[in-house]
Amino acid sequence: MAKILLIEDNLTNQLMVKETLSTHDVTCANTLKEATVHITSPFDLVILDVQLPDGSGFDFYMHHHVQLQDIPVVILTSQSEVTDKVVGFSLGAEDYVTKPFEPLELRARIEAKLRKKTKPHDSAVLKVDSLYFDLTMQRLTCEIKGEKKPIETTSIEFKILLYLAKHKDQVITRQQLLDQVWGGSTSVVDRAIDTHMSKLRKKLEGTPWEIKSVYGSGYRFEKHG
Repeated sequence: MAKILLIEDNLTNQLMVKETLSTHDVTCANTLKEATVHITSPFDLVILDVQLPDGSGFDFYMHHHVQLQDIPVVILTSQSEVTDKVVGFSLGAEDYVTKPFEPLELRARIEAKLRKKTKPHDSAVLKVDSLYFDLTMQRLTCEIKGEKKPIETTSIEFKILLYLAKHKDQVITRQQLLDQVWGGSTSVVDRAIDTHMSKLRKKLEGTPWEIKSVYGSGYRFEKHG
């Protein structure tokens, strides 16, 4: 049984989600103020509505980035505009469900995210050249001149870099990233991937590594020439 925080002010939607995810422990927050109190407790997953009575779910996500960086977040909203999807995925959201939603689809998406989160790892720390990936805590460090420098990433950014590092010096297509990082989700748009890559390039500054764009093909993760 997973602990799930549902941040949603609509009572009907609350009841539907709780019934759909009845095998899990679902805590409801009607406002961002309530959610701020709950987020101090450990949760396995967060379902976040964008429009709430006291503010934007996106603002809440940005403000509580540290608490949420290791927790899968699923955006639940009535807005289906591409811009909102770009914002959600850029912040690190794992998935995006538009209301009204099909209960079976929501349950399938949530269960998939929980399985990915609890999947056992072969090793606690994976070393790729000078990069150290803590697979349990999703922490990344880079060894530079004998010292390990932490690289702060969101959960999605960590997964992107992990996949790129495992295939360093190879051209990785957008479709490969979608399949391996987002599980083939069709909700992710190209601009969201571009935004993640832009942020990761900045975070890799000062390290020997860079993400190069390969025109018409994808990306290549490699050391500076």
